[in-house]
Amino acid sequence: MMGGPSSSHLKADLFADIEAAKEFVANIALQKLKEIPVQPEHIVVGPGKTKGESPMGELNRYCSQNALPRPHVLDTSNSKPPYFFGCQITIDINGERTFGNGMPQHQNKTTARNKAAEEALRWIAEENPKIIKMKGKSGKSGRVLAPGSVVQIDTTDKTIGEIATEACALLGFKAPQRKLEPVEGKPGMYNVYVTLDHGDQETNVGPLKNIFGQKTASKEAMRVTFLTVQYLAQEQYGIKVELIGDSNFELRA
Repeated sequence: MMGGPSSSHLKADLFADIEAAKEFVANIALQKLKEIPVQPEHIVVGPGKTKGESPMGELNRYCSQNALPRPHVLDTSNSKPPYFFGCQITIDINGERTFGNGMPQHQNKTTARNKAAEEALRWIAEENPKIIKMKGKSGKSGRVLAPGSVVQIDTTDKTIGEIATEACALLGFKAPQRKLEPVEGKPGMYNVYVTLDHGDQETNVGPLKNIFGQKTASKEAMRVTFLTVQYLAQEQYGIKVELIGDSNFELRA
């Protein structure tokens, strides 16, 4: 009785070499992963900076507000008294970057962490890195959130501009384009226009007419930006955007 073809014969018949076979299997696995539906998420964005906030707290808040992974903290210390401490902090903003010094030289762990966090915050302030969003199934940039997801933004110690900017970043909207147009014959009065770019779509809001004062007009532009993002998220993408915490402004006109 003749036996069937061996696995080595099959490999020789189907693939040129083992690497080609591995690549074939990997491509099948990748395709299966792409077919898994995106699951709804519940994202909570923390409050704004408060008085006395430590550099470590500020760095954690920055990562939370920009939907970045929590900073990875590596604490070090010497093995014999007197004890000193070091710290290295790794953050992932379009790739991992490490800050701080692992050599024990600070009198306590908190100081070591804050020194490393200060270095990271200084780099963020100087470089102002543009956070690259994930790509959706269509290949277009934008945060991938499934219908049914909930985004909660804590408004405590934040301006309406900060809140609107966070909402845009989390939902993959480009930064809003604002236009304050002086009203002819009415000094100090402005008509406000806002343009929002999301994917292949562009949404125009305005004019909001006869807003007095440039500062008030700018705030009004950011207020209507948030309300528009909130509406589009719910109506077009099935994503609920909620505000929590304490705020000192009226969202609705």
